Amino acid sequence: MFARGFDEGFEVGLPPDEFDLPHPEVHPRVMLLLHQVLGVALEMLRVKHGSLAAFGEDPLTVQIHNLLENDLRQRRARGRADAIPGFDEGIFESVSRHSGATDYTGTKLKEEPDLYFKLKPAHHFRVLATEYAIFTECKPVDAKHAAGSRYWDDGLNRFVDGEYGWAMQDALMIGYARRRSIDAHLSPALRQPKRRAKLGIESLPRPIAGAKVPRAEALHVSTHQRGIVWRWNKGPATPIRVYHSWHDCS
Repeated sequence: MFARGFDEGFEVGLPPDEFDLPHPEVHPRVMLLLHQVLGVALEMLRVKHGSLAAFGEDPLTVQIHNLLENDLRQRRARGRADAIPGFDEGIFESVSRHSGATDYTGTKLKEEPDLYFKLKPAHHFRVLATEYAIFTECKPVDAKHAAGSRYWDDGLNRFVDGEYGWAMQDALMIGYARRRSIDAHLSPALRQPKRRAKLGIESLPRPIAGAKVPRAEALHVSTHQRGIVWRWNKGPATPIRVYHSWHDCS
């Protein structure tokens, strides 16, 4: 039963006429907030450890997750004066790491995005609660990990192919950058014709205006066509906006 997919009996919890695809877009202000919060978490790690150059993807992501969920998201509830406005239970129900996800077909049941920002839907939103989240991939970008390799092979492409965030219109990529930048390394890699076609690129990464985050680039966003068709007669998937939050981890 569990390999048959959504159209052949796999239960999502709601009949098709009770949820909409795509789910409501995430406002850019929310993505800018996450960019800021990630900057705070990484600065906390720098204060404790100094250089972050020796940390691999998983050790960095685990510590960032712990700071986000156990400290930063809880500060307002604890009456902390240093709470970050907006990063609390009013918008985010939880932050998870390697939370189990299902692809758009309902046949891949063990997809594990690096971080999963569970969103709190407004009362009138017709969403699948399990899918209403900012699915996030974290990748190093350095001399050993080119922007045109793991960052898109094991990260960006998952959103385009409908493995993660298939019900959403927005997703997040976090770059642990070491002497690499979006303009000099990511954008040129995405301009390559084969890669541009593979990733359905409608628009290359462009900066989003917002408050400067120390030791981070401006938040960027790119737009991608998804060559997938939603189940339940919901039609072809809409494009997805992928935000790029790159932080200096030298």
